[in-house]
Amino acid sequence: FCPHSEAGQAIHHNRGDMYVVCCRSGQGKTALTAGITVTNLTAGNNVLYVCTESSSADILARIVSAYDCIPHYIVNTPSDAKARQFAKDIAEFTGKYKNNLFVLGNDTGINTPAKIRGAAKKIIAEHGKLELIVIDFFQNLKAPDFMARQTRKAQLDYCTDQLHAMFAELHSAGIVLAQLNRTEGSKLSPHLDQIKETGYVGELAHAVLFLVRDDKKKTTYLYSRKERNMTHVQCE
Repeated sequence: FCPHSEAGQAIHHNRGDMYVVCCRSGQGKTALTAGITVTNLTAGNNVLYVCTESSSADILARIVSAYDCIPHYIVNTPSDAKARQFAKDIAEFTGKYKNNLFVLGNDTGINTPAKIRGAAKKIIAEHGKLELIVIDFFQNLKAPDFMARQTRKAQLDYCTDQLHAMFAELHSAGIVLAQLNRTEGSKLSPHLDQIKETGYVGELAHAVLFLVRDDKKKTTYLYSRKERNMTHVQCE
């Protein structure tokens, strides 16, 4: 987060730590981490953004929209002058941060902990460092073939262990985005036991934060339910 923001002053995310951000589908977790990515890039950090749901081009557009502070969906209206400017901004942004930002969307097939670790190690070998790894989103990760007969919970627990170990091994700060159960996640104050399909990722994380939108008040809240290396966070 930006150092002078409320969250930036409260959240202390150390390299090697795994932080989990939970919310319902469509409530802003990708927009949040796109902004965090921009903050890290402007600070000179290298970022690997892995998305198992959207394409590399879509994630890049989301990151550039956070950089430009304009809606990313204008890229779908090519007749708009803003869309033409946005295309130029993407080209300039990509050139500026080509050695700092590495986006792997669902079109790359990088969707298992082993493949993510391999991609991260390659970046470190070629560029010397990797401060932040974003996993968007956790429940869509794939377990190895030998676990095909295991329950989905067992597969995700395996992925949790592998990601946790990877962040520590590579000395990279990790942000893992996770969805909440659809019914329970509608509450304005969800808890760790409402993480979809497995709560183990919350148990192993160094910190767990929730992003919740109140449509009536048109306000989004960010707050922590678990803190290991920081104080409690609660902000709008």
